Amino acid sequence: MILGGTRFLGRRVAEVLASSGHDLTLLSRRRSGVPAGVHLICAERDAGLANLKLLGSRFDLVLDFICYEKKDLVQLTGGLVEEHYVLISSTWLPRLWSGSRADELPSSLEPDSAGLPRVTLKYLNGKLRAEQALAHLRQTGCKAVSLRLPIMLGADDHTGRTDFYLSRMADGKPLIAVDGGHNYAQIAAMEDIAQAIVPWATNTDISRFPVWEALPDDGQSVRSIIERMATAAGVAVRLADVPSAELANKLPDYLEQEPFWRESALPLTKANIFDTVGLKASIFEKLLNLKPRICKITKKMRCKEIQFLENRKTRE
Repeated sequence: MILGGTRFLGRRVAEVLASSGHDLTLLSRRRSGVPAGVHLICAERDAGLANLKLLGSRFDLVLDFICYEKKDLVQLTGGLVEEHYVLISSTWLPRLWSGSRADELPSSLEPDSAGLPRVTLKYLNGKLRAEQALAHLRQTGCKAVSLRLPIMLGADDHTGRTDFYLSRMADGKPLIAVDGGHNYAQIAAMEDIAQAIVPWATNTDISRFPVWEALPDDGQSVRSIIERMATAAGVAVRLADVPSAELANKLPDYLEQEPFWRESALPLTKANIFDTVGLKASIFEKLLNLKPRICKITKKMRCKEIQFLENRKTRE
């Protein structure tokens, strides 16, 4: 069973599982995006799980894309999970407690704020509490683990991370590179992660580690990522190096929205799913058919950015 599974990564994992001949059930409140041959239970999470328990349903594997806090795990007790349960989590979690490894368990129960936006902090705190609650599932005999994912790019990405840059490439003006774009980011292709998750979850002993990670490589500079994105889109890009402190003072909305400037690389671990299944990730080979496009939401903000850069150039 997949909890979620009707858009982006969840949908692609469902397609791969279904095409591999697995008997698959999706529990989602969305009716669209369901692969052919897959049984859909269209309901909110708690109501759908309660009905499945009443029916005596049991699943060999549960992939949970919609567990956002500790209470979401309550309905999974009582025999619904026959053997394996996977909580989809984030490689950003260790940054809450200044961790240095993507498979690291929290060093304290009270995480640091890590200077993150409020919405991101709320999301990560929920995932952290959910991961801590996995110990109870493991005590019931369920092989419960978390799988921490990095930033993903790919078809039908609802996060709009590539659009942030592509919409700014369309006018031919310079793009801001926060702190020069010299920080490193580990970005995976959604398709690669989907192709790795299925054999990892179905053909390996996932209980070997309580926390797994899907980091694709050692990372690349954000500057090079933007430049390669422009190359894939067939446009030339000029980057203007601006310190984050200056942006925080003059253009704080840009820092709030820019998707990569807070990224930093973490070392790959023995609990890396790509290494486990023998798959090499290749994000830039997957960045095909990118097109620069101006979106209405960006126009007002883009005007501010260009004016900021022009004023800055005049001062220099």
